[in-house]
Amino acid sequence: MNTILISYDLWWPESSDSYKKLIDAIKGYSKRCTPLKSQRIIKTTQTSKEVCTELKKFLDTNDKMLCITITSDYRWSSGLSEKVLDRMKTNI
Repeated sequence: MNTILISYDLWWPESSDSYKKLIDAIKGYSKRCTPLKSQRIIKTTQTSKEVCTELKKFLDTNDKMLCITITSDYRWSSGLSEKVLDRMKTNI
């Protein structure tokens, strides 16, 4: 299994249908958490390239997305709530 960090900058508001479709697609991954507003961490058998290829169909031409495979040494953080940290430990 791969642990993938998905980070994105979208031009549409969070209330738009396109944004909702992207988030729903990310929610399709059973192992996931949201450490920061525009980031998701997922656990999947896909590579980071496969994840970005799958999710980019929900992006507009001026949106940006970065998908990176991360290692188990990723748990360095600052300012994250205990709830987020617990979810990361449990799901990722």
